[in-house]
Amino acid sequence: MTLLRNVTAVTLNERREIVDDAAIKIDGTTISSIGKASEYPSSEDELDCNGLVAIPGLIDTHSHADQSLLRGLGDQMHWVPFLEKIVDPYLTRRSQALSILANQLSMVEMLKGGTTSFVSPNTDPSDNIDALIDAATKIGIRATFCRFTSADDNWPETRSLVKDWQSNKGSLANIWLGVDIPRVSGDKSHPEFYQRVKRESERLEIGLVYHFCSEYEDAAFMVNEFSQTPGEWSLSNNLLGTNVILINGCQVTARETEILAETGTHLSHSPVANMKMATGVLPAADVLHAGVNLGLGTDGALNNNSYDMFLEMKCACLLQSS
Repeated sequence: MTLLRNVTAVTLNERREIVDDAAIKIDGTTISSIGKASEYPSSEDELDCNGLVAIPGLIDTHSHADQSLLRGLGDQMHWVPFLEKIVDPYLTRRSQALSILANQLSMVEMLKGGTTSFVSPNTDPSDNIDALIDAATKIGIRATFCRFTSADDNWPETRSLVKDWQSNKGSLANIWLGVDIPRVSGDKSHPEFYQRVKRESERLEIGLVYHFCSEYEDAAFMVNEFSQTPGEWSLSNNLLGTNVILINGCQVTARETEILAETGTHLSHSPVANMKMATGVLPAADVLHAGVNLGLGTDGALNNNSYDMFLEMKCACLLQSS
C-alpha cells in the first residue's frame, strides 16, 4: 500500500469535487480510496505531496507517436507538400528500431505532461507492433495503436495478426485499425473493403480510426468526386458507429454533425495542429451541443511541436472565439 498525503485531488465524481489536503491510497496498481489526509493514519510507505495536484490521466485521442523525431521539420507547410516532402520519405526510410525510439520519446513526453492514454492512428504496417506494445507496457502508458489497413491488404493475415496482438493480456496496449480512405485526386473508393473492415472490426471488438474532412482539399475532393460530403460518404460506406473515431472534422457541416450524433460516432479535435496547418476551425460548441462525443488530440510533434494536452485544452477554448 502506498499513500500520497497532502495532495490536492481533482476528481471526476458526480459532484466534480476538488479535495484539498487530500490523501490518495494506492493498493498495487489500483487507487482504492481518496479522502482528507486527516482521515488516514501514518504509513511507512507514504509520500508527502504538499504543493502538488493529482488529476485523472489525460487521454490524447489523436497522437502520431512515431513523429517525435520530426519536430519542427514541417513548419510553414500545408497538408499535401507536408505529406510528400516530410511524412512519406520518413516512413519509407526509417527502420523499425528508429520507429520504436520515436514512439518511446513521445510516450515519455506524454507521461511527463499528464497524458496516460493515447490513440496513435495509422501505425505503419512495417512497424514491429509487438515491440511497440512491449514499449508502452514497460513505460507504463495505455496505448491504442491503429494498424493502417487498405484494400490491398491480405485480410485473413490482418485478422490473424490482430487476434495475436489481442492475446497479449498483460500489456497496456490495444490494437485497432486505421482505415485508408480516398482524400486526394487519384485515390479510389473501395466499398467492399469498407464493409468488410467495419464488419470484422465489430467481430474482433476493436475500433476504427481515420482522418475525416480534415482539410479544405479533402472535403472538397469528396464532394467533387462522389457528390457527397465526407459525412455522407462515410455513412453510405458503413464507416461510422460507436467503435469509430474520426480525426479533425474541420470542415464538418451541420448535417454531418447530425449524422455523427445519430450514429454515435466519436470525433477527435486537434486545435493546435489545425491552427499550425491552417486547415480550418471545427465548430466545437455546435458539435457538443448536438451530442457528439468530442475528444482532444495533439496530432504530433511534427505539426504541433508538442504532445501537450493542456495547451490543446486552452486552444480549443480560445479558437472558438476567433
